[in-house]
Amino acid sequence: MRTIQGEHERQLDRLNKQLRQLILMRETGPKSAAWHQARTSLIWRLHHEIEQQIEAIERVSVEALE
Repeated sequence: MRTIQGEHERQLDRLNKQLRQLILMRETGPKSAAWHQARTSLIWRLHHEIEQQIEAIERVSVEALE
């Protein structure tokens, strides 16, 4: 269980770093079409990774209850 919990914490740390990167891109990045495409890709990738993290946490919670 500790290993799974540690892995979740590492994933959450990585997601937090990506979120900070996304915010910095909004505040400091140039506004070219390529910049907007890169930012949009990062937003969607981060969104999918957050969904996967939530699903993994829910699975672990259900397994712990069984």
